[in-house]
Amino acid sequence: MTTSPQEQFVLDLFKSLDRLEPFFDFLTDDVIIVDEISKKWMRGKQAAIETWTPILAAMESCKSTMSDIHVDMAGDLSIVTGMLDQTYVFDGQQATITAPTTFILRKEQGALKAYLLHTVPFPEG
Repeated sequence: MTTSPQEQFVLDLFKSLDRLEPFFDFLTDDVIIVDEISKKWMRGKQAAIETWTPILAAMESCKSTMSDIHVDMAGDLSIVTGMLDQTYVFDGQQATITAPTTFILRKEQGALKAYLLHTVPFPEG
């Protein structure tokens, strides 16, 4: 089965996170992200950098798996949905999440970028 460019983009984004490399190049400057920690919307790449840089610095052993990936096209936008399973160590504590995840992707200067990241983990239990 062939992987679409949109699906590969999402897989590559999570690979960069798993290596604990900054993945901010994957984002548009006007990206919109659900910040599950503050339970608010985060708007703009600069806000993502300021919020996530210290969080990423405190993360270890991140492992992300996307399944049930589906791509829809809406004009110039790509809507990618799937299920995220992720484990990591944060400040010495093991964490595991399962979260339905949505990306809206658009091309900027010929390259796909994430315009919206919407990941809201299911409550544990």
